[in-house]
Amino acid sequence: MERVGILNKENFSNQEYYVDLVKNINDDDFAKNNTAKKFTIVTFGCQMNEHDSENIKGMLSNMGYNETENMEDADIILYNTCAVRENAESRFFGNIGALKNLKKKNPSLIIATCGCMMQEPHIVKELTSKYKHVNIIFGTHNLYKFPELLYTYISLI
Repeated sequence: MERVGILNKENFSNQEYYVDLVKNINDDDFAKNNTAKKFTIVTFGCQMNEHDSENIKGMLSNMGYNETENMEDADIILYNTCAVRENAESRFFGNIGALKNLKKKNPSLIIATCGCMMQEPHIVKELTSKYKHVNIIFGTHNLYKFPELLYTYISLI
């Protein structure tokens, strides 16, 4: 598991750089298509997950995305998971599995997963081996790096 090290002002200012890069990409896309990019976040678990999801919403908004309730309209679907709540694992995998058909209909859809469940090695192994339609996986320790992870993925497609 990756060690993050000490979080300092530089770590966060680096993320502002990636926020700006993604926003520029989305602004260019909006200028061409006159349609804003959209996101949906599904949160399983505790109050901390709710708080983290609010932080991610802020990041996505700063990157030029608008929130939507409808997954079929979303350009990004993010699941924020909990490893503590009962039945969370089976619920999570059921929901992630159901997104496979949505990804087939919309190959540019970005599916991301985060939260404490993503810090469990057996979960990450199962995701990477059986759920190839999931594009970005990160734990709570890397939450602040989401703009960089998103930019890196977008740059690869």
